[in-house]
Amino acid sequence: VKLWDVSTGKELVMLVGHKFEVSAVAFAPDGKTVATGSQDKTIKLWDPNTGQERATFTGHDSRVAAVAFSPDGWTLATGSWDRTVKLWFAATDEEVSPQKDTRTQK
Repeated sequence: VKLWDVSTGKELVMLVGHKFEVSAVAFAPDGKTVATGSQDKTIKLWDPNTGQERATFTGHDSRVAAVAFSPDGWTLATGSWDRTVKLWFAATDEEVSPQKDTRTQK
């Protein structure tokens, strides 16, 4: 993945680390983190200024097709061809545990 300065047309940084093609990219709301999802079944977080990899998330069983940050930037949602959507704590690369439905049926 290459990041470009749109005003100058110059390449700023290249994000290198996935084993296969990148299929999804998202910037955090504050612009300080880029998330990428790949056909290698991983999600990576990057520093967009340096190109430094910050974290790798694993847990999908197929290619990652979508990545999106929550408006506050604390949570990352990912969608995969394994037919799952996962939520992650962006700061710790831990998956948000699914909560048991404790509602009573009436």
